[in-house]
Amino acid sequence: MRTFSHWAVQNPIRYNCVLDCERGPPMPTPSLQAKKAYYAKARQSNYVASLRLEGFDVSPADAERKLPSREAVLGAYRARQD
Repeated sequence: MRTFSHWAVQNPIRYNCVLDCERGPPMPTPSLQAKKAYYAKARQSNYVASLRLEGFDVSPADAERKLPSREAVLGAYRARQD
């Protein structure tokens, strides 16, 4: 049988203290506004990625472009029908 002589195995309480000290202070909880901004950016990036996978020619600038509102899209379709 093999015995372990590693410092962390011999001193588990001190080892955990060292890990906690090396981690630093906890990260602040993101605000609701930051969460919404993150998910909006991820949604836009996923939309551009899905267009690329479907064969459309897209550029990196398309990921930054603001999408039209729902009302604007519906208005454009209604104008075509007239």
